[in-house]
Amino acid sequence: MSGPTILERIPVGHLVAASLVSVIVVSNLFCLQKYYFDPAFSKTRGWRELAATLERWSRGLPAAKVRLVQNFPDPVLWYYYKGDVEHIVLPDIQRWNQLTVGFTNGLVLLRVQIEPDTLPAGGLLIVHMDWTGDPTALTGGEKIFLHLLDETGTLLAQFDPPLPVDSFGSTVSYSLSIPSIVPVASSRTQATEHRPGPDTGSLRLVAGVYDPTLPGAPRILMNSGEDSLLLADFPTPVESAE
Repeated sequence: MSGPTILERIPVGHLVAASLVSVIVVSNLFCLQKYYFDPAFSKTRGWRELAATLERWSRGLPAAKVRLVQNFPDPVLWYYYKGDVEHIVLPDIQRWNQLTVGFTNGLVLLRVQIEPDTLPAGGLLIVHMDWTGDPTALTGGEKIFLHLLDETGTLLAQFDPPLPVDSFGSTVSYSLSIPSIVPVASSRTQATEHRPGPDTGSLRLVAGVYDPTLPGAPRILMNSGEDSLLLADFPTPVESAE
């Protein structure tokens, strides 16, 4: 007479538990398959496909010179994006610093926005600018200068892009590469007017316009008579005396 089979030796309770676990596992696998691959169920498929497309398009491009631009500060995309090219976000309309600074050649700097609020040592400082003016009054050789200066006036970083004559009336964005040796500063203070001379204990971001096509590459003066505009102060850390 043969003994009980393997299934007969397993308690009924264990069989029920194993069946329930199997049902749960299969159900979860089915749901995950729908979540990741069926557009009718997936909440992230679009983000993952977009991230994969950006990775494919940016592959092989010089990461130090190329940026992905986002017009809305939604961090979800960058959770899935694994490429080497950094991204920037277009300016926030609520964070513009309204200036309306005029220059003697008819140029007007309408507003500025700087990101992030602290100096990113070894990273990029993004400067958004809105310019306007009469292109016929210009030589066509004008350039903008963005200079980061320390408290002694020493140049720490600079970027001198051409004046965006073709972009008058729209926003242009520039990235200033910040050296890794720059001390981490507290949140900046935006300037609404020029304050000449070094500002003790702070790093200063200044801007202006010059024309390298003219003898001596002269700076174009503002209507105030100054040749540079203070955009922001970045206070440097203060060491406490012990």
